[in-house]
Amino acid sequence: MASPRRISNLVLILVPLDGTHDNRHSIQAAQRACRVAHLLGLLPLSPLLYFASFLSAGELSQEMSKLAWLWYRRADRIWLQFPHEDCITLDTLSYDMLESNGQEAPRINNCRGRRPVYQLHATGDDRVGFVPIPMSRLEVRDFLNSNLTAGLVRGCI
Repeated sequence: MASPRRISNLVLILVPLDGTHDNRHSIQAAQRACRVAHLLGLLPLSPLLYFASFLSAGELSQEMSKLAWLWYRRADRIWLQFPHEDCITLDTLSYDMLESNGQEAPRINNCRGRRPVYQLHATGDDRVGFVPIPMSRLEVRDFLNSNLTAGLVRGCI
């Protein structure tokens, strides 16, 4: 069966859960990232925002991954937004998606391959507030290596 067709300008917003009882900071970060994507003319999809509206904090980490992987297959790019600027650790879902994206074959003759990955950085602009900065494959790999505990957690669940 052929893989699902990606939708241009569809951006998957990955925001690791912040570990608090209500994930308030993660939800606010996802809202900011979706706003930036919208202002840039993109179609934002945030599994966290979708599921946080009707699942408890305890159910989020288990249920969110099912639909998130469907959206991942359709997304044309991936954005990372962290709840806190000083704490850039990944949760298991974000780690697995970035790792899977890195293992996909590169683009050949305009065929779809790896999705570009961007990390949102704060700006001084009050209207937008954040700007997506592209991450190279090496930066993503280094980032994954520095978050190995997130990758190891999936084996314990």
